[in-house]
Amino acid sequence: MISPLRIDNFSLSASEQKFTEAFPQIREILDKRKGKVLADRMDAPKRKRLILKTEIAGTPVVIKRELFVFRFDRSLKAFLFGSDAKNIFKITRRARERGFTKIPKTFLVAEKFSGGILKETISVTEFLDGAPLRPPISPDRAEEIKNLLTESHAHGIISGDVQFDNFMVTPDGIKLIDFRGNKVFPWLAKARDRLQLEFTLGIPVGKYGIAEKLFLFLNFLRNFYRKLYGKPPQHS
Repeated sequence: MISPLRIDNFSLSASEQKFTEAFPQIREILDKRKGKVLADRMDAPKRKRLILKTEIAGTPVVIKRELFVFRFDRSLKAFLFGSDAKNIFKITRRARERGFTKIPKTFLVAEKFSGGILKETISVTEFLDGAPLRPPISPDRAEEIKNLLTESHAHGIISGDVQFDNFMVTPDGIKLIDFRGNKVFPWLAKARDRLQLEFTLGIPVGKYGIAEKLFLFLNFLRNFYRKLYGKPPQHS
């Protein structure tokens, strides 16, 4: 990995020199929306997001920009340990170095802090040639997805949002996208993934362990308090 460097108040880490050199071009692509828009949530009140599919130096990529409104817990975590994007970059590279290829490559991540507060992140990842997972799910495919999630957890990768769109069916098999790194309580986050696998994709996880039971109990308490305040329930 190329050592981190600074460009226009951004701290950059990259796996290849060509992506560092292309950083001005990457910012221009985002500013002018040059490419296919995959997601546009720039009007969101707290965490604005723009995701584009384009090409950098002959490589098909996905570029994601996130802008953040101040939140104490996130700002403190980012100041002490780096942004989610930076941590995912590290975890992804470590997993791929160990031979786990069921996730896209991360080519570059850039962080922008102001006064110690995280303001913006930009990441460049591999574009996967495939299509999102769609029902029905055959028994063989269900087993492949379960194994993929188990392997991801073993490498410190947590989905955090198990849904059809976050599994890509590619010529090399099913791959996981839009994932997160390890959490403060990884065993609880992994239990959440397994429960979502069952509730959202309809893939049974078998007998619930202590982590799954605890998560369901905490989720019940959260929704109980939401009901007291007249708010709709939230699923896992």
